Amino acid sequence: MAEDKDFDLDEALNTSLAELEAKESGEEVKAETTEDADQVGDEKAEDPKDKAEAGADDGDSGEDITDQGTNAEDEPADPQPLDPPARWSAEDKTAFAALPREAQEVVLKRERDRDAEFTRKSQEYAEKDRRWQGVEAVLGPRRQTFAMEGLNEEQALGQLFAISDFATKDPASFIRWFAQQRQVDLSTLTPQAADEYIDPAVRSLQQQVQTLTSTLTSQEQARAQQAQAQAMAEIEAFKNDPSHPHFESVKEHMGALYAGGKATSLQDAYDQAVWANAETRALLIEEQQREAQVKAEKDRKERAEKAKKAAGVNIKSKPADAKATPPKDWRDTVDQVANELAGA
Repeated sequence: MAEDKDFDLDEALNTSLAELEAKESGEEVKAETTEDADQVGDEKAEDPKDKAEAGADDGDSGEDITDQGTNAEDEPADPQPLDPPARWSAEDKTAFAALPREAQEVVLKRERDRDAEFTRKSQEYAEKDRRWQGVEAVLGPRRQTFAMEGLNEEQALGQLFAISDFATKDPASFIRWFAQQRQVDLSTLTPQAADEYIDPAVRSLQQQVQTLTSTLTSQEQARAQQAQAQAMAEIEAFKNDPSHPHFESVKEHMGALYAGGKATSLQDAYDQAVWANAETRALLIEEQQREAQVKAEKDRKERAEKAKKAAGVNIKSKPADAKATPPKDWRDTVDQVANELAGA
């Protein structure tokens, strides 16, 4: 079987050897330190009395040697090397067999951990694949429809969920919107109620009420039409009146004032609308000034005519024996009449 890409035997061996060397170096340093300390303690504790007893201790050396041999036989034999995974290549198995027992344990532990992680990931991928197969069964037949509408899968799903949310939040509006989109007449979907039995007397009364209602409705419509015709006639007459030259310019504003209850009559609405419009207001002011000038001129002429008549009456009524200097020309006559009027 081919080697897994996630597993590198050389890397695992190097890591294991480095860990073992660090461990052995620490044990050797510890052993040397302990041996030196024991030797210094023995030298300090030795005295002449101990040297005298040394010979007696030598007699028991044979027994100690025998005991040492017995203890050596009781020690357990070296553990056997572990077997590498069966899927490894022959070269990797040979390299694994050359490792110490502790290194083999480290490598196998890493291998077991890797296998466990691989199994967990495989199960996750299998679950995701199972779920995706269900989604694919729904989306697959509709991909062509999505493409024809210019949508990809994400956009199509987003649109569908948006429509679903709309239907959930406002069902009535959703039904109207959907019927409009699909051109469905909702009235055709409403079942017609079956005819119920109605007593003949009740049916007769219903018919009379219906006839009376129709009559009243016709009369109301006739009155409304008559009132509307009368109003239109008044408006037409108002419009054709020469004193309303700006009617066409302000008729919309007049209608708004009248409908809003801000004017009591057509004339009131006309005056307000003309004055509110800047253009017609300027024309109205100019017209009023022109009328004032005409009136002033008319008043002046009337005053002059009255003065002329009054002068003629005074001249004719003077006595014949009055000592008045006869006028030399018409200018003198006018001055004389003016002086007489001033004196009067």
